Amino acid sequence: DSHAWRLLSLCYSRLGYPDQAREAARSARSIDPGPWLNHTIVANADASARLVNDDTRASVTEAIRLAPNQPDTHFAAGNVARVSRKNAEAARHYKRTLALDPDHPGARNNLALISMRRGNAGGAVAGFAGILAQDPNSELALRNLRAAGFNALRIVYLVLIVALILSESGSIEARILVSAVAVATVAGYVFWIRHRAGIYFGRFVRSLPSNGRSLVRRYPSRS
Repeated sequence: DSHAWRLLSLCYSRLGYPDQAREAARSARSIDPGPWLNHTIVANADASARLVNDDTRASVTEAIRLAPNQPDTHFAAGNVARVSRKNAEAARHYKRTLALDPDHPGARNNLALISMRRGNAGGAVAGFAGILAQDPNSELALRNLRAAGFNALRIVYLVLIVALILSESGSIEARILVSAVAVATVAGYVFWIRHRAGIYFGRFVRSLPSNGRSLVRRYPSRS
């Protein structure tokens, strides 16, 4: 029964047994290679295990051939591409997933993760906050939103630290100039995040206090 093998593969993946998950997924595909689900389960098991090979990609190709309008086939393809560090290809598949199913939480989350890795904090914030707008109890989206906030604050702190170092050894005029440049840089960065985050900027700002405390713990003041 290929359905039972698919369920077993999912259970193994969630329990943290990647090898068994991959083996069960391939058992499902071997028993019945006709359904697209038996190819996406192989792709997802391999992506979860971060062990992508030619056989994985062959299953992705077959899944899309069998069900080109199923959002989960493109989601599986995006997962395989993301693990293979092909972020542009992964983003295309996730966007196709969302075109077929605008409420697909996995695609929205992973697309936001790609934005965060590319340094697009505003796009990441919009993605994670959008998930929270649909599901306020999503711990994954909240955790990722805080991570995006942490990355944004880290850049702001870096600018301020560099400005502080440069101003310590300069004249008053130089200090004023450095301070003005630092303020302008931080303000420009905040406005850029505001533009990219759109209507979700308020929720992003509300997530910052917890990130600020984590940064203080990570970079304690020196007496």
